[in-house]
Amino acid sequence: RDLHSFPTRRSSDLVVLISGCGEERATIKVLPSIKVSWQQPTEFEDGQVLEGSELDSFHINWEEESGLMKGDAIVKGYKGDYIITELISGNYHIEVRSRTVYGVMSEPVKISKKLFEE
Repeated sequence: RDLHSFPTRRSSDLVVLISGCGEERATIKVLPSIKVSWQQPTEFEDGQVLEGSELDSFHINWEEESGLMKGDAIVKGYKGDYIITELISGNYHIEVRSRTVYGVMSEPVKISKKLFEE
């Protein structure tokens, strides 16, 4: 709860000059990414006030629908976003949970997002 996602950044090709290679150019593929952002929770599920010092981390899990790509991350402290990078095109299912210093995990907030390479 109190969590949401923002639009994705699509892939693109970057052209860079390689030092010492004259006019030769290389193309680097930038893979798609998803930025997941959230608002800090302000209360426990029972309605009691949640102080900022009681918040330990946010746990993010993602999986591409076919199962070819999946991962997780833990964001410590009060940071309010995370960028999942180097993804393949596909349909992603993402879950975000908050964890208190007491070890209590929130119910997951579930997000679905489609990514397609340009």
